[in-house]
Amino acid sequence: MARFRLPDLSDPKKKASFVLMIGAALVVLLFVVAIAIPVFSNPTFCGLICHSQKADVLSWEKSSHANVTCYACHMQPGLLNMFYMKAKDGVLGGYYEVSGNYHKPINGESEYAKELPSVVCERCHNMANRSVTSTEGIIINHKVHLDKNINCTICHNRVAHKRAPEFFKVAYNEKVHRTYEDFMEMEGCFRCHASKKKQKLSELSEEIEENGWEEAPPACIACHPKNWEKLPVGHTTGWRKNHKIEANKNINACYKVECHTKESLCNDCHEE
Repeated sequence: MARFRLPDLSDPKKKASFVLMIGAALVVLLFVVAIAIPVFSNPTFCGLICHSQKADVLSWEKSSHANVTCYACHMQPGLLNMFYMKAKDGVLGGYYEVSGNYHKPINGESEYAKELPSVVCERCHNMANRSVTSTEGIIINHKVHLDKNINCTICHNRVAHKRAPEFFKVAYNEKVHRTYEDFMEMEGCFRCHASKKKQKLSELSEEIEENGWEEAPPACIACHPKNWEKLPVGHTTGWRKNHKIEANKNINACYKVECHTKESLCNDCHEE
């Protein structure tokens, strides 16, 4: 059986040839890596080669992050992180794509949003010197949340892929019935800010306990000023008079928003 043997490095000529060969191999490797990384990190590559990502790429092109590359958000800072993510995504992503062993839509429950550290977002959005103007009647204290180690994407999920469902037909040539949960909607706030102090928090309860986060204040006073009088969605002008009509149509719609519970919604006003 043939064996690989190192050249006799005591011979100056052989040593010089060996060093030149190693140097040339490293130069070629660096050249290949320098070309491969930009190519394989390009959103076009993700959309054309990885067909499972096509809907997400099409929605990214229509988003406010259309000029931001995939790995600017999907990779933590640092050279080692870059090589780790490229190797991991290359192997696993290639396997899933070839085998078809993945669920559509990708990241359907916004799992990635619960893992992405804020340091990734803060490379562009530095909240230490950034002035934020919230919608009228909304109070958002970003510093309080960041100090509690609550990642940006716990609230700001799918910022570059909100419109992905619009492209399911184009991407997969089939209907994928899906509406992504928007953590920026009021129901998203209720995951941490329960409408009543004794109300059990939903899906983030375990995460809050594990991280040692303090119990979030009730939703209304945490997000709205005391003099805020605008009615919630669905409470149009004359809702007091007409609410029984809407309730008869679909009473469960009233329970969807956590301001109301089945136990208290009717009994608060109608004791009998």
